[in-house]
Formats: sequence, C-alpha cells, structure tokens
Amino acid sequence: QMISDWLQEPAMSKRYACNLSMKKTVYVLLLFVLLLSLGIVQVIFIEKFNFLLPRLAHCVLFLFELVTFLIFIFGIYPEKPGMIVPFGVAEVLRVIVLTALIVYYIILNFSSDSFDLMARAVGHLFFVLAAHIFIVSLVIATYRTLRNRGASLYCPPPQVHTTGHHVIVLEQPIEEAMYGKKPQR
Repeated sequence: QMISDWLQEPAMSKRYACNLSMKKTVYVLLLFVLLLSLGIVQVIFIEKFNFLLPRLAHCVLFLFELVTFLIFIFGIYPEKPGMIVPFGVAEVLRVIVLTALIVYYIILNFSSDSFDLMARAVGHLFFVLAAHIFIVSLVIATYRTLRNRGASLYCPPPQVHTTGHHVIVLEQPIEEAMYGKKPQR
C-alpha cells in the first residue's frame, strides 16, 4: 500500500508535494543505494568468512542484479511492469542462493566443532537475506502498482494552473468598456 501511495500523482490540495517523476527518482535512488551497499557488504563477508561460493559467482550474480536494475529503471519511468520482472527474478535468485548458503552452513555447523565462526557467518547471511527479501517485496509491490494502474485506466489528474487575481479599475460603465461608447441620438 505504501509503494502504491508513493507512486501516485500528488493530490491537488497539497501545495508542497513532489511530482511523480521526482518520487520515482527518489525511489530508484534509494533502491540503488540499498543494492550497492548490500553488494559491498557481501564482498566484505566473502573476504572475512571465505564463503562456499567463489568470489566470481557472487560477482556474476551482483552484475546480473545491476544489469536487471538498469532494466528496472527503464521500466519504472514509462510505467512498463514487464520490464520490472527481470530485476525481481534476479533478486529472487539471490534470495535462493543466500538461503542455500545458510542451510549449508547450518548443516556444516552441526557436523563440525567450529561453532563460533559458523554462527557469525550465518548471522551475517541472515542480515543480507532479510535485506534482499525486503527488496523483493518492494519490487513485487511496484510491479502490482504499475500493473493494476494500466495504461488505459490511468490518467494523471489535470494540472490546474491558477493565475493571480487581477483587479481592473474602470472609470466608465462596464458596458462602455466592453462594447464601446454608444452613439448619442
């Protein structure tokens, strides 16, 4: 509901409101910052814990996320919900990979004696997983909002341009000012 409200034109009564393009720009920028910071955090975790998947696999998955994010950007501005789907698929793929890593490390944790390091790795992975699940929920909400809006159903509210109040002081009757002076008979 919140994304649906955010991706609507501002109400006519709100005097200081962002237009829809500005709202989309802020939304895309915040999503990009979240995605980039998660990528940096994952690189730090890979270096610290030496995860099962090699660095190259994480980098390829991150590049896939970035490319599909660019497609997401080109889908959100003209409101084409079909172009939002690849980014959602990339994020779901990331969630599946992180879930598989968590399950692997939990199983490895019970079969080995190094409980402390593995527990910390699983805790960090849960943090990253929660953030990616949040991104997936944002993408799904965006897709639903744009899909339900539809090109034929949505028409932005008309822009009302108000002009300032003008006062005209006439020193003659209004009929004379509008129609001219009548000839005298």
